[in-house]
Amino acid sequence: ASSTSMASAELAVDNKSDQTPLARERQHAQDEREGRLRFVVVKNDGLDRSLISLIDMKSIYSKQLPKMGKEYIVRLLLDRSH
Repeated sequence: ASSTSMASAELAVDNKSDQTPLARERQHAQDEREGRLRFVVVKNDGLDRSLISLIDMKSIYSKQLPKMGKEYIVRLLLDRSH
């Protein structure tokens, strides 16, 4: 994969906060085997679907990293040379 590629996970989120980390990992592995979880490489190639995926990832990163500026996240995700 090139340096402009990003990996994203697509999954319907189950909120099972009572699971141990190992149980969650096992569940994720099972979800991947059964096709409910997949990893996709997204490259900023200018295509609409790629840009939509990158913006979706920005939203995820913004929620998970609230102290990181949205502008910085966008710059990292959309920079074709990064």
